[in-house]
Amino acid sequence: MAKITVGFKCEPELKYDLSIEATSTGVTLSEYVENICANRMQMTHSEDNDSAELKMLRMVSQQTQYRLDKYELEMLGPLYKKHQGQLLDMKLPDGSVVKKQVNRPMDILEIILTSVK
Repeated sequence: MAKITVGFKCEPELKYDLSIEATSTGVTLSEYVENICANRMQMTHSEDNDSAELKMLRMVSQQTQYRLDKYELEMLGPLYKKHQGQLLDMKLPDGSVVKKQVNRPMDILEIILTSVK
């Protein structure tokens, strides 16, 4: 399903705080706010009895799961399925090329990141 844009107004301080939190978890502000909205029901039911530390850990866990789903499944998943078990050329920063077997989605990411100068 295609995503649509949802806009809202907030205080500049809130936007700044959200932006800092997003950056610290390694996602964009848009992805961070989307994750908060997507998990709003889970968060509200359990928040009443939780400590601040547990709430933060839950938020980080949800953000991590979102990132795994987004990047490993949506983006790396198709490449992983296409090349699973194969030996691919991986160009190292010094210009040499080595073979890397694709056994997990992270292998695809390593090949891509290592090959980019």
